[in-house]
Parts: sequence; C-alpha cells; structure tokens
Amino acid sequence: MRARRVTAIAAALCVGVSLAACGGGDDSAEGQSTIEWWVPDWDEEAAAELLDEFAETHPDIKVETVQTTWETMGNQIRVALDSGDTPDLITELTSRIPVYASKGQLLDVTDWYDDNMPRDDFYEAAVSTASFDDKVYGVPFRWDAGSMVYNADLFAEAGIEEPPATWAELKDAAKALQDIGVYAYGWPFGEPNNARVRWLNEYYTQGGEFTEEEDGSVSIDAEASEAALEVLAEGFDEGYVTPSSLEASNTDLQNLLINEQIAFYFEGAYAVKPIEEAGINIGTAVWPGPDGPGTVSADGFSLIVPEGTEHPDEVKELTQFLAQPESQTLMTETFPARISAADAERFQDPLFEPFIKQHGEYAKSRPAYAGWEDLVPTIHSALQSIALGDQTPAEANESILQHAEQILRVH
Repeated sequence: MRARRVTAIAAALCVGVSLAACGGGDDSAEGQSTIEWWVPDWDEEAAAELLDEFAETHPDIKVETVQTTWETMGNQIRVALDSGDTPDLITELTSRIPVYASKGQLLDVTDWYDDNMPRDDFYEAAVSTASFDDKVYGVPFRWDAGSMVYNADLFAEAGIEEPPATWAELKDAAKALQDIGVYAYGWPFGEPNNARVRWLNEYYTQGGEFTEEEDGSVSIDAEASEAALEVLAEGFDEGYVTPSSLEASNTDLQNLLINEQIAFYFEGAYAVKPIEEAGINIGTAVWPGPDGPGTVSADGFSLIVPEGTEHPDEVKELTQFLAQPESQTLMTETFPARISAADAERFQDPLFEPFIKQHGEYAKSRPAYAGWEDLVPTIHSALQSIALGDQTPAEANESILQHAEQILRVH
C-alpha cells in the first residue's frame, strides 16, 4: 500500500471537531465522552471534514485525532496494542488485523454489522481478511488492488491495438515496444514491500495458495513460487524490462512512464490522476495471467477498536458513521470497501473499470500470518538476485521456501 502524502510527522497532530479537541479528556463538557482516533496523514483532511459532520448529530461525543504515517504506523500500532496503552479507534491495514485479533487485542465487532451497516454490502474478501476464528475484528473502508497502466501513444506507435490480455500477449507487446527502442515495463525491485507485492501477485496467478498445517505452521506452494520467479525474471533475460527496476519503487516507475522510458507497469488507481496531469495519454487494463486475467493481491484499510476501549458504544456510533457509503467515498483515495459506494460519480471514470474488475473478481487477500512481514527481506533479496542473474529462479526459490518454513505461522 502506498500513502499519497507521507510526511515526517510521526504522531500527535490534532484535527478534532472543535477548538478544544486538542486538549485532554478533562476538557470535555459535562456529559460529553471523548474518544481518540489514530488517523494516517493522507486521510487527515477527509477525517476532519467527516468529524465536523459527525459532531452536528453527536454533540455528546468529542473526537480527538492523532496522526500516524505510513513509515511509522505499523510499529506504532503494534507497540500500543502490546502495551495496552491504546486509543479508542485506529485506522490500520486490513491484512494485519488477524495477528492482533489472535492475541486478544481487538474488540469483536461482528454484531456491529447490522441494518445500518449490512455485511453483504462489503466486499466479502475485505471482511474475511478482517476476521479471525469466525469473528470480525475490523470495519473495512478501503479495498483495492492494482492493474495495468500504460502509455496509449507508445502502444499505438508499436502497433499494439489492444492491451495484452494474457502473458503471451504481454511478451509479444514487450517485444514490439523493444523494437521501437522503449523498455516495455519495469518492476519495483528497489523497494522491499513493493517487490514483495509483485512476487505475491505472480504467486497467486500461478495458482499458489498458503496451506495451514496442523502444527500451526504455514507452507508455500514450491512450484507456484518458482513459476512466479520465472515470470519475474524473464523480462530481464530478454532485455525488455528496464534495468532501473533494481533501484525503483512504485513512484520511480510512475516517473519512468511519465518520461516515456517504459510503456506500462503494474500500479494502483491512485497513479491515474498524476499520470494524466503529466500529459500522458494513459490507458488501463486488467493485469494478465497465463490464459486470461491474472490474480493479484488485494488489501485495504479498516477501522479497528482496541479491546480495552472505555467507550465501545460511542466508538460504534463513530465507526458506523464512517462506514456509510458517502463517508467511504470521501475517505478513500482509491476504492471503498462497501460495494454500493462504488456507484458514486467519482468512480465512474472508464479508466477505473479495470481496477474495480481486478479487485472485485481477480484478487485475493494478502496473507495475514505471523512472520509474513519478516519474510519481506528474503523475497526482496531473491528478486534482486534473479534480476541480476546471480541466481536461477529455482535457486532463489529455495531461500524463500526455507525461511517461510521457519517463520510463517497461523498466528
């Protein structure tokens, strides 16, 4: 997941619903409850607008917000939950929820899904990811997956009439682009988490699953993992993937596309606007697999409630308000987790159609296992080694399999 505006501030920026919101609980008016919500910096403006609206109908609830950032939020939230020194509400990656829930750190919110917040209006994969042991511990408000973005003018120059719908067509397109002197695409192998997502996308596309064993360990499909590495390596071997991939992040690839140094890449919908604003004739398409659409990894953000909150009723009121389709439409920079919210006008741009199709029909949740984050450096190193030609996909795969066997656990 990529934040739109990451700042150096790690905490404690109040954007509450009143001038008194930056004070402590003692400043509350008599009979007024104060709850604290940790909000990522890219959501702060939308959060302030929504809290102003919430205050009009809930004068007995004062909401104070504390800002988190993409770089710090994972550790900040983990430390707070482990210590028990928590706020009342937290915005967090949905894929991290099961690990917290397995430790008894989150409030069970299963019964919060009611007529005011019907579960069947949420993408089931999002709610399932926010669940543990058949109970729901989060309320998703953003759910998305990436797809292909491409320079339509370069495609036309290379004689590519339609975006590739299969991996064989993608390779043909890559060679055609190579013939006009353009690198076809790039991978973000310079940024560990971006790189891990690309491996996971191809792993899912190759039919890979995570198998939970009776002893609580989780195993990786060796054949699917090796096949994924082969797909990720072949563009380097053939010379149509930019060598800049070794140092690139998602943002770097976006800039390479804007500067016409690559013709396409895998990216989230948040890239559409800046690429358009740079004057590129952008196209979008579902990311291809062997015989049709590929299966990519999806994730998003959810609202979670620490188990120790002293204001569960008030937090429920706020959470259900934030979960309404209109609120989700405002609060997410990509796509909402409520299906009906996608009817909003802002999502009707035809360029968004492949993204909605991808995360709705051709995506799986990111793994939510203990040890998954610890596997990131190993996957990153494996991808770097195959890109450089230092290891074959089979050799690089062994390091992933061995480390996964040691650290991946159900919880």
